[in-house]
Formats: sequence, C-alpha cells, structure tokens
Amino acid sequence: MAINELLKEKDIDINDIILDPNNPRFSKHFDEVTPEKKFEDEDVQEDAYKRMTDPKNNFEIDVLMEAIKADGFIPVDKIFVRKINKKYLTIEGNRRITAIKKLLRNHINHVKNCELDEALLKQITKPPCVLLEAKGR
Repeated sequence: MAINELLKEKDIDINDIILDPNNPRFSKHFDEVTPEKKFEDEDVQEDAYKRMTDPKNNFEIDVLMEAIKADGFIPVDKIFVRKINKKYLTIEGNRRITAIKKLLRNHINHVKNCELDEALLKQITKPPCVLLEAKGR
C-alpha cells in the first residue's frame, strides 16, 4: 500500500480537533495514560489544554501565538491527525493546535490586545491537516 493512500490532506474545523492527553511532553508513566474512549471528554481536553499552556512547562505557547498573529499560520510543518469517534486527535502539532485554540479563546473572550482580523480567523478556524487513515480499521 502506498503512503499517499494512508495520508490525506484536509482542512478541519478547529472545534473538531482535540489535543492528545497522552502527549509525550507530559511525561506520564505508562500506567497513567488516558484511555482513548475518554479523549473527547471535556475535562480531559481542558486538562490537556491547561498543561500545554502552563508557563511552568515551557512549551512556549504564547511565543507561538505571537508568531501566528504576526505572520499568519504558515503550515510549513504539517499537523497530523487521526479520526477517533467524531473528532480528530492531534498526533503531531499539539503546540500549534493549542496556540490556535488559545488565540481563538482570547479573541472570543475579548481579551485585551487579542483581537484577530478576519483573514487570520479564516485561516486558523480550519487549519490544514494530514489525516492518517489506517486501512482495515
């Protein structure tokens, strides 16, 4: 099977993209992993978001946000996702997806100096992703 049969590019609504609660950046022990059936739970996603945006973890989400605000979202490095239930799990690109989600939260909540122009909003509300499709699943 050719690799291009497993990889499909698709613009996906940011609200349908979820963060990986078992992101290796979180350094969980093997016995502390979140089961896949809970990935879409709001509290699981909020916990992953908080871990990604916590300045103590040094993931530099705010730096990435400022770069996106200044230059737009430049998809040089692809965001890889896979479909689970009704959402798309971020396999590669959790920092970028977190930065986009935080930009949008700040914009919607009218955080000072966080207004986004229409062109950037259009760009980040449906980021280009590579959908990993496992045949036979």
